[in-house]
Amino acid sequence: MPRMKGADVITEFLVDSKISLRVRGFAGTAMSACWIRCTPRATAIKMVSPRHEQVAGHMADAYFRVKHEVW
Repeated sequence: MPRMKGADVITEFLVDSKISLRVRGFAGTAMSACWIRCTPRATAIKMVSPRHEQVAGHMADAYFRVKHEVW
């Protein structure tokens, strides 16, 4: 069995846990491994990459106001 990388473990955990799969993060070197691993699982994982911290805050606030769930 090939060795799994940390990004593979995170991706498999998210899919196997069957929770609401929404991944948020800034596209960049720190998150690039996770983004690459999540791409083949795009049907199960919805990836959102805001371009600025304030936008991420507004997105989370709007989501909670509409759905009454933490995003």
